[in-house]
Amino acid sequence: MLCVVVLGLYSANPIANRLLAAFIGLETLHLFLHYFILTEHSLSPTVMRLVFNARILAGPALYLYVCAISRHQFRWRARHLLHLWVILPPLAMSLLLFPGEQAVYTYSFDQEDAAARPLSWRWTAMSIYHSVVIIGYAAFALYRLGLHRLRLEQALSAVEDDVNLNWLRWLIVGLIAAQAMHMGLNALALTDIVGTLEPARFLNTLTTIVMVYLIALGGLRQPVVFTHTVRAALEGVGDDDRGARRDKYARSGLSEERRREIWKELQHLLQTDRVHLDPELDLPGLARRLQIRPQELSETINTEYRGTFYELINSHRIEAARQLLEQPGAGRRKMLDIALSVGFNSLSTFYSHFRKFTGTTPTEYRARNRRRAGVPA
Repeated sequence: MLCVVVLGLYSANPIANRLLAAFIGLETLHLFLHYFILTEHSLSPTVMRLVFNARILAGPALYLYVCAISRHQFRWRARHLLHLWVILPPLAMSLLLFPGEQAVYTYSFDQEDAAARPLSWRWTAMSIYHSVVIIGYAAFALYRLGLHRLRLEQALSAVEDDVNLNWLRWLIVGLIAAQAMHMGLNALALTDIVGTLEPARFLNTLTTIVMVYLIALGGLRQPVVFTHTVRAALEGVGDDDRGARRDKYARSGLSEERRREIWKELQHLLQTDRVHLDPELDLPGLARRLQIRPQELSETINTEYRGTFYELINSHRIEAARQLLEQPGAGRRKMLDIALSVGFNSLSTFYSHFRKFTGTTPTEYRARNRRRAGVPA
Protein backbone atom coordinates (compact mmCIF):
# COMPACT_ATOMS: atom_id res chain seq x y z
CA MET A 1 0.00 0.00 0.00
CA LEU A 2 2.81 2.41 0.85
CA CYS A 3 4.56 1.64 -2.43
CA VAL A 4 1.35 2.38 -4.34
CA VAL A 5 0.83 5.65 -2.45
CA VAL A 6 4.44 6.80 -2.92
CA LEU A 7 4.41 6.01 -6.63
CA GLY A 8 0.93 7.42 -7.19
CA LEU A 9 1.29 10.85 -5.59
CA TYR A 10 2.55 13.78 -7.64
CA SER A 11 6.05 14.86 -6.70
CA ALA A 12 8.47 17.48 -7.92
CA ASN A 13 11.16 14.80 -7.55
CA PRO A 14 9.77 11.61 -9.14
CA ILE A 15 13.18 9.87 -9.14
CA ALA A 16 13.37 10.17 -5.36
CA ASN A 17 9.84 8.79 -5.03
CA ARG A 18 10.67 5.76 -7.15
CA LEU A 19 13.79 5.05 -5.11
CA LEU A 20 11.80 5.45 -1.89
CA ALA A 21 9.22 2.97 -3.20
CA ALA A 22 12.06 0.57 -4.07
CA PHE A 23 13.42 0.83 -0.52
CA ILE A 24 9.96 0.17 0.95
CA GLY A 25 9.38 -2.81 -1.35
CA LEU A 26 12.76 -4.38 -0.61
CA GLU A 27 12.31 -3.99 3.14
CA THR A 28 8.83 -5.53 2.81
CA LEU A 29 10.47 -8.64 1.37
CA HIS A 30 12.04 -9.12 4.78
CA LEU A 31 8.59 -9.10 6.38
CA PHE A 32 7.35 -11.44 3.66
CA LEU A 33 10.07 -13.92 4.53
CA HIS A 34 9.35 -13.75 8.26
CA TYR A 35 5.63 -14.30 7.62
CA PHE A 36 6.36 -17.62 5.94
CA ILE A 37 8.74 -18.62 8.73
CA LEU A 38 6.30 -17.77 11.50
CA THR A 39 3.38 -19.52 9.78
CA GLU A 40 5.62 -22.50 8.92
CA HIS A 41 4.78 -22.30 5.24
CA SER A 42 7.30 -23.73 2.82
CA LEU A 43 9.03 -21.89 0.00
CA SER A 44 10.97 -23.37 -2.89
CA PRO A 45 14.77 -23.09 -2.56
CA THR A 46 14.92 -20.72 -5.54
CA VAL A 47 12.29 -18.35 -4.12
CA MET A 48 13.94 -18.55 -0.68
CA ARG A 49 17.31 -17.51 -2.10
CA LEU A 50 15.86 -14.66 -4.14
CA VAL A 51 13.69 -13.27 -1.34
CA PHE A 52 16.42 -13.57 1.28
CA ASN A 53 19.12 -11.98 -0.87
CA ALA A 54 17.03 -9.32 -2.65
CA ARG A 55 16.48 -7.48 0.63
CA ILE A 56 20.18 -6.51 0.67
CA LEU A 57 19.43 -4.09 -2.18
CA ALA A 58 17.55 -1.93 0.35
CA GLY A 59 20.96 -0.47 1.30
CA PRO A 60 21.75 0.90 -2.19
CA ALA A 61 18.10 1.99 -2.61
CA LEU A 62 18.28 4.06 0.59
CA TYR A 63 21.61 5.62 -0.41
CA LEU A 64 20.37 6.54 -3.89
CA TYR A 65 17.16 7.96 -2.39
CA VAL A 66 19.26 10.24 -0.19
CA CYS A 67 21.32 11.28 -3.21
CA ALA A 68 18.18 12.05 -5.20
CA ILE A 69 16.53 14.10 -2.48
CA SER A 70 19.67 15.99 -1.37
CA ARG A 71 21.38 16.79 -4.70
CA HIS A 72 19.65 19.21 -7.02
CA GLN A 73 21.75 17.99 -9.96
CA PHE A 74 21.02 14.29 -9.41
CA ARG A 75 20.09 12.36 -12.55
CA TRP A 76 19.61 8.63 -12.96
CA ARG A 77 22.60 7.13 -14.75
CA ALA A 78 23.40 3.62 -15.95
CA ARG A 79 26.42 3.60 -13.61
CA HIS A 80 24.04 3.52 -10.65
CA LEU A 81 23.28 -0.08 -11.60
CA LEU A 82 26.79 -0.96 -10.40
CA HIS A 83 25.35 -0.95 -6.88
CA LEU A 84 23.74 -4.28 -7.75
CA TRP A 85 27.10 -5.89 -7.04
CA VAL A 86 26.13 -6.30 -3.39
CA ILE A 87 23.70 -9.10 -4.22
CA LEU A 88 26.24 -11.20 -6.12
CA PRO A 89 28.31 -12.51 -3.14
CA PRO A 90 25.31 -13.76 -1.12
CA LEU A 91 23.73 -15.33 -4.22
CA ALA A 92 26.97 -17.19 -4.94
CA MET A 93 27.27 -18.21 -1.30
CA SER A 94 23.70 -19.49 -1.15
CA LEU A 95 24.20 -21.59 -4.28
CA LEU A 96 27.40 -23.08 -2.88
CA LEU A 97 26.31 -23.48 0.75
CA PHE A 98 22.71 -24.53 0.19
CA PRO A 99 22.58 -26.86 -2.81
CA GLY A 100 19.28 -28.38 -3.83
CA GLU A 101 16.58 -28.79 -1.22
CA GLN A 102 18.90 -27.85 1.67
CA ALA A 103 17.99 -24.19 1.22
CA VAL A 104 15.76 -24.21 4.29
CA TYR A 105 15.83 -21.05 6.36
CA THR A 106 16.13 -22.09 10.00
CA TYR A 107 16.67 -20.38 13.33
CA SER A 108 17.35 -23.61 15.20
CA PHE A 109 20.49 -23.62 17.33
CA ASP A 110 19.36 -26.47 19.51
CA GLN A 111 22.32 -28.66 20.48
CA GLU A 112 20.22 -31.75 19.86
CA ASP A 113 19.30 -30.67 16.32
CA ALA A 114 22.65 -31.50 14.77
CA ALA A 115 21.33 -31.42 11.20
CA ALA A 116 19.93 -27.91 11.49
CA ARG A 117 22.90 -26.28 13.21
CA PRO A 118 25.23 -26.08 10.15
CA LEU A 119 22.41 -24.56 8.10
CA SER A 120 21.68 -22.05 10.88
CA TRP A 121 25.30 -20.96 11.00
CA ARG A 122 25.40 -20.39 7.24
CA TRP A 123 22.16 -18.41 7.14
CA THR A 124 23.29 -16.36 10.13
CA ALA A 125 26.66 -15.59 8.55
CA MET A 126 24.92 -14.32 5.41
CA SER A 127 22.50 -12.30 7.55
CA ILE A 128 25.51 -10.61 9.16
CA TYR A 129 26.80 -9.78 5.68
CA HIS A 130 23.43 -8.20 4.88
CA SER A 131 23.65 -6.02 8.00
CA VAL A 132 27.21 -4.94 7.17
CA VAL A 133 26.17 -3.85 3.66
CA ILE A 134 23.10 -1.94 4.89
CA ILE A 135 25.12 -0.21 7.62
CA GLY A 136 27.80 0.73 5.08
CA TYR A 137 25.32 2.27 2.66
CA ALA A 138 23.50 4.02 5.50
CA ALA A 139 26.82 5.54 6.62
CA PHE A 140 27.44 6.85 3.10
CA ALA A 141 23.90 8.25 3.11
CA LEU A 142 24.70 10.17 6.33
CA TYR A 143 27.83 11.53 4.65
CA ARG A 144 25.71 12.77 1.73
CA LEU A 145 23.28 14.44 4.12
CA GLY A 146 26.23 16.16 5.79
CA LEU A 147 27.40 17.52 2.42
CA HIS A 148 23.85 18.67 1.71
CA ARG A 149 23.65 20.62 4.96
CA LEU A 150 27.08 22.18 4.41
CA ARG A 151 26.12 23.33 0.90
CA LEU A 152 22.97 24.96 2.24
CA GLU A 153 24.88 26.70 5.03
CA GLN A 154 27.36 28.10 2.52
CA ALA A 155 24.57 29.70 0.48
CA LEU A 156 21.64 30.48 2.82
CA SER A 157 21.21 32.39 6.06
CA ALA A 158 18.16 30.33 7.12
CA VAL A 159 18.14 26.53 6.89
CA GLU A 160 14.96 24.99 8.29
CA ASP A 161 14.64 21.36 9.39
CA ASP A 162 12.43 20.38 6.46
CA VAL A 163 15.12 21.64 4.05
CA ASN A 164 18.22 20.23 5.73
CA LEU A 165 16.55 16.78 6.05
CA ASN A 166 17.26 16.37 9.76
CA TRP A 167 14.34 13.94 10.06
CA LEU A 168 15.98 11.61 7.55
CA ARG A 169 19.35 11.86 9.26
CA TRP A 170 17.93 10.71 12.60
CA LEU A 171 15.97 7.86 11.03
CA ILE A 172 19.10 6.60 9.27
CA VAL A 173 20.99 6.73 12.57
CA GLY A 174 18.20 4.63 14.08
CA LEU A 175 18.42 2.18 11.18
CA ILE A 176 22.17 1.81 11.71
CA ALA A 177 21.66 1.18 15.44
CA ALA A 178 19.00 -1.45 14.77
CA GLN A 179 21.15 -3.25 12.20
CA ALA A 180 24.14 -3.14 14.54
CA MET A 181 22.08 -4.76 17.33
CA HIS A 182 20.77 -7.38 14.93
CA MET A 183 24.30 -8.13 13.73
CA GLY A 184 25.50 -8.37 17.33
CA LEU A 185 22.80 -10.89 18.25
CA ASN A 186 23.65 -12.95 15.18
CA ALA A 187 27.32 -12.91 16.15
CA LEU A 188 26.45 -14.07 19.67
CA ALA A 189 24.40 -16.91 18.22
CA LEU A 190 27.36 -18.04 16.13
CA THR A 191 29.53 -18.26 19.26
CA ASP A 192 26.84 -20.25 21.15
CA ILE A 193 26.50 -17.46 23.73
CA VAL A 194 22.90 -17.09 22.60
CA GLY A 195 21.15 -20.38 21.91
CA THR A 196 18.37 -18.98 19.77
CA LEU A 197 17.83 -16.26 17.22
CA GLU A 198 14.33 -15.43 18.45
CA PRO A 199 15.44 -12.04 19.92
CA ALA A 200 17.13 -11.14 16.63
CA ARG A 201 14.08 -12.15 14.62
CA PHE A 202 11.73 -10.12 16.83
CA LEU A 203 14.04 -7.07 16.84
CA ASN A 204 14.62 -7.14 13.11
CA THR A 205 10.93 -7.53 12.28
CA LEU A 206 9.88 -4.75 14.63
CA THR A 207 12.53 -2.27 13.49
CA THR A 208 11.82 -3.06 9.84
CA ILE A 209 8.15 -2.18 10.29
CA VAL A 210 8.93 1.00 12.23
CA MET A 211 11.64 2.22 9.85
CA VAL A 212 9.63 1.50 6.71
CA TYR A 213 6.66 3.49 7.94
CA LEU A 214 8.65 6.40 9.40
CA ILE A 215 10.85 6.86 6.34
CA ALA A 216 7.87 6.46 4.01
CA LEU A 217 5.74 8.98 5.90
CA GLY A 218 8.67 11.37 6.18
CA GLY A 219 9.28 11.12 2.45
CA LEU A 220 5.61 11.73 1.67
CA ARG A 221 5.50 14.81 3.91
CA GLN A 222 8.83 16.21 2.69
CA PRO A 223 8.31 19.54 0.90
CA VAL A 224 10.35 20.57 -2.11
CA VAL A 225 13.94 21.08 -0.99
CA PHE A 226 15.36 22.82 -4.05
CA THR A 227 12.98 25.66 -4.71
CA HIS A 228 13.90 28.31 -7.27
CA THR A 229 15.36 30.48 -4.50
CA VAL A 230 17.49 27.67 -3.08
CA ARG A 231 18.73 26.63 -6.52
CA ALA A 232 19.71 30.22 -7.34
CA ALA A 233 21.60 30.54 -4.05
CA LEU A 234 23.45 27.25 -4.55
CA GLU A 235 24.76 28.41 -7.91
CA GLY A 236 27.12 30.68 -6.00
CA VAL A 237 28.56 27.73 -4.10
CA GLY A 238 29.35 25.46 -7.03
CA ASP A 239 28.43 21.94 -8.01
CA ASP A 240 27.29 19.27 -5.56
CA ASP A 241 30.65 17.94 -4.41
CA ARG A 242 33.15 20.76 -4.88
CA GLY A 243 30.70 23.23 -3.42
CA ALA A 244 30.67 21.39 -0.10
CA ARG A 245 34.40 20.97 0.37
CA ARG A 246 36.26 23.46 2.49
CA ASP A 247 39.50 22.91 0.52
CA LYS A 248 37.98 23.86 -2.83
CA TYR A 249 39.88 27.17 -2.88
CA ALA A 250 43.33 25.57 -3.02
CA ARG A 251 43.82 26.75 -6.61
CA SER A 252 41.73 29.92 -6.44
CA GLY A 253 42.90 33.01 -8.31
CA LEU A 254 41.72 35.33 -5.53
CA SER A 255 44.75 36.92 -3.86
CA GLU A 256 45.11 37.15 -0.12
CA GLU A 257 45.17 40.95 -0.30
CA ARG A 258 41.93 41.07 -2.30
CA ARG A 259 40.33 38.56 0.07
CA ARG A 260 41.12 40.71 3.09
CA GLU A 261 39.79 43.75 1.31
CA ILE A 262 36.48 41.98 0.62
CA TRP A 263 36.33 40.84 4.25
CA LYS A 264 36.78 44.42 5.45
CA GLU A 265 34.02 45.64 3.13
CA LEU A 266 31.75 42.84 4.34
CA GLN A 267 32.32 43.76 8.00
CA HIS A 268 31.49 47.38 7.24
CA LEU A 269 28.29 46.36 5.42
CA LEU A 270 27.16 44.18 8.32
CA GLN A 271 27.81 46.93 10.88
CA THR A 272 26.34 49.86 8.98
CA ASP A 273 23.54 48.47 6.79
CA ARG A 274 22.80 45.52 9.13
CA VAL A 275 21.92 43.33 6.18
CA HIS A 276 21.89 40.27 8.45
CA LEU A 277 18.47 41.37 9.75
CA ASP A 278 16.94 40.40 6.40
CA PRO A 279 15.45 36.88 6.89
CA GLU A 280 15.67 36.20 3.12
CA LEU A 281 19.35 37.11 2.83
CA ASP A 282 21.42 34.66 0.79
CA LEU A 283 24.95 34.50 -0.56
CA PRO A 284 24.24 35.80 -4.10
CA GLY A 285 22.20 38.71 -2.71
CA LEU A 286 24.97 39.77 -0.37
CA ALA A 287 27.54 39.39 -3.17
CA ARG A 288 25.50 41.76 -5.35
CA ARG A 289 25.57 44.39 -2.61
CA LEU A 290 29.35 44.07 -2.48
CA GLN A 291 29.53 44.06 -6.29
CA ILE A 292 31.57 40.86 -6.40
CA ARG A 293 30.97 37.32 -7.61
CA PRO A 294 29.30 34.87 -5.16
CA GLN A 295 32.30 32.55 -5.47
CA GLU A 296 34.61 35.32 -4.25
CA LEU A 297 32.37 36.05 -1.27
CA SER A 298 32.07 32.36 -0.41
CA GLU A 299 35.86 31.95 -0.50
CA THR A 300 36.37 35.05 1.63
CA ILE A 301 33.94 33.91 4.34
CA ASN A 302 35.26 30.34 4.44
CA THR A 303 38.87 31.52 4.60
CA GLU A 304 38.73 34.63 6.78
CA TYR A 305 35.87 33.65 9.08
CA ARG A 306 36.71 29.91 8.96
CA GLY A 307 33.03 29.12 8.94
CA THR A 308 30.05 29.13 6.64
CA PHE A 309 27.91 32.00 5.41
CA TYR A 310 25.09 30.60 7.57
CA GLU A 311 27.21 30.69 10.73
CA LEU A 312 28.51 34.20 10.04
CA ILE A 313 25.08 35.76 9.46
CA ASN A 314 23.47 34.04 12.42
CA SER A 315 26.28 35.06 14.75
CA HIS A 316 25.50 38.69 13.88
CA ARG A 317 21.79 38.04 14.38
CA ILE A 318 22.44 36.67 17.86
CA GLU A 319 24.57 39.72 18.68
CA ALA A 320 21.66 41.94 17.59
CA ALA A 321 19.32 39.90 19.78
CA ARG A 322 21.62 40.29 22.76
CA GLN A 323 21.54 44.06 22.32
CA LEU A 324 17.73 44.03 22.26
CA LEU A 325 17.55 41.81 25.35
CA GLU A 326 19.83 44.20 27.24
CA GLN A 327 17.59 47.20 26.59
CA PRO A 328 15.53 48.55 29.53
CA GLY A 329 12.17 47.73 27.91
CA ALA A 330 13.14 44.22 26.78
CA GLY A 331 11.00 42.58 29.45
CA ARG A 332 7.80 43.73 27.75
CA ARG A 333 8.71 42.29 24.33
CA LYS A 334 7.74 38.78 23.39
CA MET A 335 10.63 36.50 22.51
CA LEU A 336 9.09 35.67 19.12
CA ASP A 337 9.02 39.39 18.30
CA ILE A 338 12.71 39.69 19.11
CA ALA A 339 13.53 36.58 17.05
CA LEU A 340 11.68 37.88 14.00
CA SER A 341 13.15 41.37 14.32
CA VAL A 342 16.74 40.07 14.09
CA GLY A 343 16.11 37.86 11.04
CA PHE A 344 15.08 34.43 12.37
CA ASN A 345 12.05 32.70 10.88
CA SER A 346 11.12 30.58 13.91
CA LEU A 347 11.43 30.67 17.67
CA SER A 348 12.99 27.20 17.88
CA THR A 349 15.79 28.16 15.49
CA PHE A 350 16.40 31.35 17.44
CA TYR A 351 16.66 29.46 20.74
CA SER A 352 19.04 26.82 19.36
CA HIS A 353 21.37 29.43 17.84
CA PHE A 354 21.27 31.64 20.92
CA ARG A 355 22.33 28.71 23.12
CA LYS A 356 25.02 27.75 20.59
CA PHE A 357 26.63 31.21 20.57
CA THR A 358 26.07 32.28 24.21
CA GLY A 359 25.73 29.05 26.17
CA THR A 360 22.36 30.07 27.60
CA THR A 361 18.78 30.64 26.47
CA PRO A 362 17.35 34.07 25.56
CA THR A 363 14.98 33.91 28.54
CA GLU A 364 17.82 33.22 30.99
CA TYR A 365 19.97 35.90 29.36
CA ARG A 366 17.23 38.51 29.71
CA ALA A 367 16.48 37.52 33.32
CA ARG A 368 20.16 37.74 34.25
CA ASN A 369 20.48 41.23 32.77
CA ARG A 370 17.33 42.38 34.56
CA ARG A 371 18.73 41.17 37.90
CA ARG A 372 21.99 43.00 37.24
CA ALA A 373 20.03 46.18 36.52
CA GLY A 374 18.00 45.74 39.72
CA VAL A 375 14.75 45.22 37.83
CA PRO A 376 12.34 42.64 39.28
CA ALA A 377 12.05 39.47 37.15
